[in-house]
Amino acid sequence: MTRIKQKKIERYILDEFLKYTMLKTTIVDIDEMETPDFILTCPNKKISVEHTKYLNSKLKKIEEFRKEVLNGAENKFKKNNNEALNVYFHYTQQKMDVKTYSKSYFVDLLHDTVYDIYAVNKDRKFYVSTKRNKIENEYFNKISVSNDTDNSLWQWIGAHRVEFADIKEIQKIIDRKSKLVNAYENLVDEKWLLIEAGKGHKSSSFRFDQLVRKSISIKCFDKVYLFDSTSREFFLLD
Repeated sequence: MTRIKQKKIERYILDEFLKYTMLKTTIVDIDEMETPDFILTCPNKKISVEHTKYLNSKLKKIEEFRKEVLNGAENKFKKNNNEALNVYFHYTQQKMDVKTYSKSYFVDLLHDTVYDIYAVNKDRKFYVSTKRNKIENEYFNKISVSNDTDNSLWQWIGAHRVEFADIKEIQKIIDRKSKLVNAYENLVDEKWLLIEAGKGHKSSSFRFDQLVRKSISIKCFDKVYLFDSTSREFFLLD
């Protein structure tokens, strides 16, 4: 993700947060910066906002690897075939062990499964799902392939339970971001930290509601907000 795109996403989250928190303070202007991420200009004060996402880094690496496998299989198919396909599938719970198999092994496995379905049916408009045909393996299942489309779309689908955020991880984020405060504390009157979770995959979808009564040190910040960008709920630590 480019820094420009990331900044646009951060600004969108900030705007959503400000809209749903309905702060009594009037905001005259918002300056986009690097450290802090934003400065809110109010009639009688300036407020810094440092934004960060609550992520499970281990799960994030798994999701990034799965995305690379999906993109690799899609690109391999497009390289040798002109037809647009819609491909939807689920990853199984089986761990993709790169110590045993290379990434190309998983790319080829997904590609070949999709291609086998395509090759048998390519002379007609088709929709084929392995839910009925059982063309599956230990890493990919519930694969649906169709050519009734003008735009190619390969996508994995997965449901997950939204877990509670870990209080220790929240504290680590606050501790880490507090180290940046000295770089901008003279520019502002108040310092806020906005920790976001919600939308996305399992690595970024967490609940904050169990943390509001816990003992968390907000360190150098005047306020720490926990914002669920899916439910639009926010919780204040001060």
